[in-house]
Amino acid sequence: MNRNIKIVTGNALHSHFSKNWEKMIDPEAKKNKMLKWNEADLKKAISDSNSVLALVGEEAVGFVCLILRQKYVEICALIVTPEHRKRGIGMALMEKAISLAKEEHSDKSIILFSNEISSRMCEKFGFVIADKKSLNIETWKACDVCPEHKNFPDCRCQPMMLVPTINIKQRHPAKPEGN
Repeated sequence: MNRNIKIVTGNALHSHFSKNWEKMIDPEAKKNKMLKWNEADLKKAISDSNSVLALVGEEAVGFVCLILRQKYVEICALIVTPEHRKRGIGMALMEKAISLAKEEHSDKSIILFSNEISSRMCEKFGFVIADKKSLNIETWKACDVCPEHKNFPDCRCQPMMLVPTINIKQRHPAKPEGN
């Protein structure tokens, strides 16, 4: 990845990028590659520090956000400008989003909804395919705006869940008493 690219947590100072992201997401949403987002929701996600941006100077070239659910943190809306794709920016954004989700919301499971392109990348981070019926109904509220919602659960979206890594501390055998 280019050293001129900075990966940062979004904040109110970055909210002016929301209109650009709405314009960029719209064609992808029309191709059913991702859900449509409006400028107000993007501005809120950025202002509330629930997003990660890739910046080149003063230009935003990548974006991903977190949506807080009752039991989950959903990573969504991962997008990189066409001229900056295939440079590792999506991977860097995902890595930072996972880190942010773990740091800020450690009590929640991390999920995302992938398509055939993003699922391979997500697997590299430890996400596994989840059974749609195992996730609570609150998770599927955003799907109401999806054109394929009428086909649920036989739609193209594939829920994935991050499998937590287990850190097992090495235990030292107890010393026999008297030694």
